[in-house]
Amino acid sequence: MRGWALTVAVAALAAGGSASAEIKERRRDVFTLVYEAPVSASPEAIHARVFAPGEWWADAATLGGKGAGMRLDARSGGCLCEAMPAGPYVHGIVDDATRRDVRVYALLGPVVDAADEAWLHISWPQTRDGGRTVRMTYQVRGPHVGRLAEDADAFLAPSFRRLAESLAAP
Repeated sequence: MRGWALTVAVAALAAGGSASAEIKERRRDVFTLVYEAPVSASPEAIHARVFAPGEWWADAATLGGKGAGMRLDARSGGCLCEAMPAGPYVHGIVDDATRRDVRVYALLGPVVDAADEAWLHISWPQTRDGGRTVRMTYQVRGPHVGRLAEDADAFLAPSFRRLAESLAAP
């Protein structure tokens, strides 16, 4: 269902806007989630925060129940990892990381055992009015994964909300 909007009460941001989530694409074997929020932070502050997921990753979106244990390496080949007692658990591998975005191959939450591939992309483009937006896109492919779009949204939305809130004006 292309363009089916999923209105999510992600956050009322101090920057005056609100965050949104949308199931941008859903077919039997693919879905794409897009989260977006206006933020007031500088590009440098956004970069620093994105690469510090332990400060914003939701506890419920981890294996160990502690979002503070998440880390994201700011380099190609780096790790989206969770600190666990037996050693780091690799949730994803960084494909590309720049000063304005990061792309991670990451099978997360409900798609771990169902998807053939999944890409998490976080960017922070400048808006037409000179402001900034933080955007998170999650694209998943695999047999019958389209049915998991809502579950993946429920898994990722709290983390995005925390990221967006942490980048809003104080």
